[in-house]
Amino acid sequence: MSEKDLVIELLEIAEIEEGGKVDFSDRAKEIIKELAEKYKESHIYKQSISKTPDWIKTATAAEVYIQMCDRIVEAPTIAHMMSAPKILLPILWEKLQAEDTAGQQAEDNTQWQESAES
Repeated sequence: MSEKDLVIELLEIAEIEEGGKVDFSDRAKEIIKELAEKYKESHIYKQSISKTPDWIKTATAAEVYIQMCDRIVEAPTIAHMMSAPKILLPILWEKLQAEDTAGQQAEDNTQWQESAES
């Protein structure tokens, strides 16, 4: 499957819910990981990462995904449209990993507290 096909599939399966929550299915995460690993080595990503805006540091994975969708839709040219995933998917993958780790730690703490109270 081509990179373009994978991006299209991702856009079809990662649903944006009301309130800005994004449902990243397991398949969506697989696509994000695959493309992020490839794009992280790209010239455009390496060039743009030094110019990353400050909001990215505190953004959630959902916010990065929504920004990527907006950049794709509002792109003035096809080149800009194709660049958005190359720049933002590696960042999105890092955010997803951090959120998954934080979520697992919170779940572990809850289980520990419940077992301590028993």
